[in-house]
Amino acid sequence: MDKNKLYTYTLLALGIIVFIFSYIGVYFNVESTIDRLTEIQYKSSQREANEIVRLLESQLQSGISEEETIKNLQNSIENTNTTMGFICMFNATGVEICHPDPQKIGNQITPNNSVVNGMLDSDSGSFLNLLQSKTETGGVREFDKSANRNSEIIYLHPVNGTDWVVAAHSNLDVVRKEVSQIRQNFIIIFFVCSSLMVVIGFIMVRFIGSKYEKVIEDENAHLQTELVKLNEKVVAIQNQPKPVVQSPVIPRETEQKTISKSRIICYQKDELVMIDVNEIAYLYLEDTVVYVYCLLGLKHHYHQTLDNFMKETNSKLFFRVNRQTIISINAIRKIFKYGSNQLKVELKPNDEFSAVISKNKIAEFRQWIDS
Repeated sequence: MDKNKLYTYTLLALGIIVFIFSYIGVYFNVESTIDRLTEIQYKSSQREANEIVRLLESQLQSGISEEETIKNLQNSIENTNTTMGFICMFNATGVEICHPDPQKIGNQITPNNSVVNGMLDSDSGSFLNLLQSKTETGGVREFDKSANRNSEIIYLHPVNGTDWVVAAHSNLDVVRKEVSQIRQNFIIIFFVCSSLMVVIGFIMVRFIGSKYEKVIEDENAHLQTELVKLNEKVVAIQNQPKPVVQSPVIPRETEQKTISKSRIICYQKDELVMIDVNEIAYLYLEDTVVYVYCLLGLKHHYHQTLDNFMKETNSKLFFRVNRQTIISINAIRKIFKYGSNQLKVELKPNDEFSAVISKNKIAEFRQWIDS
């Protein structure tokens, strides 16, 4: 693969992974933030309702009439800003008796007006039923669709000795808008930081990788040059005319010790076949049986071991690749670089079989070709 494409794919992969995990992190962080803010607003409404109830009870205990107490509360909350939240008061029948908007005083809560979903082990139920039961509770108040009102956090606290119920409201829509703004800020921050991380990581990977690539490219170039030389030597050896040299007359005992075999005996079924060693392409051990493959494509059984074959034949003609394979110099078609530190030898008569020269054998293999 082209290096530029590889770097591009690496950059894209890093970017996708970082952005996915960043988005997941933002999502769960925002969700937990919503829960925390909702709980904070709920507790704030609870404290506010408790303080108003204590104030009303202290006024009643001091001898102030109920009418005067209601008037004092109405004067303190009238025309206050209701954007974030507000305080109002109902009686047990569901009629509003105090509200920041005086026009809403006297409004009757209907049974289907809204439902309160309890929070932190608080009771749930119809808003009107909770008022009539004078239960101290709170949660998220969900309105009927026809009311065209957003959900809100509410906490109800009855006033002892009266049929009044103080209600502290918090605008849940404001909380959601704040969380939405937080989400946008998180996304922008994560996007910027993630982009910087990806770019910096990509630059570091490319900087470090370029150093190793230079070393690998130099080694590959050197190995390629050596392969060309090896292939040229193999061709020269194979094309070199074989001189006819008259063998000196020497005693038979000495001849057996110094002269390598020029042919071997193999088996083709029940027939004994004599094969000239120059016609052998390679020998291969398979399931304890040694097979001799000839340059003409023939295959024979050999009843000797590979070790004996190497001892009895010319070591300049044959090379022991590994425990299973011996190759002939005449069978080498081409030599390729294989992996990072190996050579692959393509052999005649066909391309079905090839020999791999391990890293530890490369030096010996080169010396064998040079000999």
